[in-house]
Amino acid sequence: MNNDDNDVLGSALDLDFGIGSRGPVQWVAFAPAPEPRQKAIERRRADAARAERVIRPERIIKHNQRAGPHAGRNGGDGGAKPQRESKEARRARKLARATEEAEGEAAQQQPCTGGASLTSEAVEEMPRLNAECDTGPIEHKWRLKRPPPIRFQQLVTQLRFRLGEGAGECFYYIGVHDDGNLVGLPESDLAASLETLHAMAAEAGAKASLVRRLAGAGGRHCAIMRLVRTTVRRLSCTDLRIAVAGSVDSGKSTLVACLTHGAGGQPLLDNGRGSARMAVFKHKHEIESGRTSSLSQQLLGYAADGSVLNYSGVAAPTPAEITQGASRVLSFIDLGGHERFMKTALYGMTGMLPAYVVVVVCGVR
Repeated sequence: MNNDDNDVLGSALDLDFGIGSRGPVQWVAFAPAPEPRQKAIERRRADAARAERVIRPERIIKHNQRAGPHAGRNGGDGGAKPQRESKEARRARKLARATEEAEGEAAQQQPCTGGASLTSEAVEEMPRLNAECDTGPIEHKWRLKRPPPIRFQQLVTQLRFRLGEGAGECFYYIGVHDDGNLVGLPESDLAASLETLHAMAAEAGAKASLVRRLAGAGGRHCAIMRLVRTTVRRLSCTDLRIAVAGSVDSGKSTLVACLTHGAGGQPLLDNGRGSARMAVFKHKHEIESGRTSSLSQQLLGYAADGSVLNYSGVAAPTPAEITQGASRVLSFIDLGGHERFMKTALYGMTGMLPAYVVVVVCGVR
């Protein structure tokens, strides 16, 4: 650097840093910033040094074996500061704990014989039937002791399915697991299960009778029950089709849902924000937009005494259950009100052959 360059640099320092004018320039050396590659190398070295300070599980085990049974948590004495546990050790400890909990739950779920759990040899020696099939007139049930109302309705629906599979006749194996093991039940549980089965048969219009008793594990007993449908299934009833039409957002779907859904003797009520119409919507975009775009058909059944069958149970009955026990059925056809779906609405009013049309008008517009 020549003298002219020093003069120019000195003038710049005078302006920016207030250094004396025309004086000798003093150079200050600054360390250059480390390059990205150097930073990565330093970070890897620091991680490696940190990893060396962590005691690995195999080292802990060897150190504990040398230290004896009175060693501390990580191989030292009881007052030593515990070392940090590695990820592998924590993962292995959690896996062992989860395995022990799963084995404990499986042992609790196994049926007991005289207060002792069944061993694998006892399970192998247990008398066994054929495994249960998803279809057919045979159902295996281990216990049916006082089920809650919703579970009772599910069991009745399952019984009707088995009766349909056997053309009005089916068999229930009480005290038998789904895999066919004759586990058995005590006399009190078996009597309560048979009582529940008789109540299910009465609800489904069938009659239950005992076929035979079988010996189960540990002196317990099983039972084979035969159920036969006693009521004649009616396939015809008075059907009246009613189309529900109206403008968009007039409440057509909400009205149909409140009329055709309910439980405990009461119809379904809306919360003012469209919760009832979710019961009649069929597509995801209908739930998101709140507008009907397809044809939705809902049934309203009346018994011979005039009671509404849709509100009789704790859960909504299926269309097959409504038509089976109803003497009169109203079929509501929910039509879309938006102009984009006018073609679908016209098809419902002409192709579905409704006897009447109900026009719904919004009362606040």
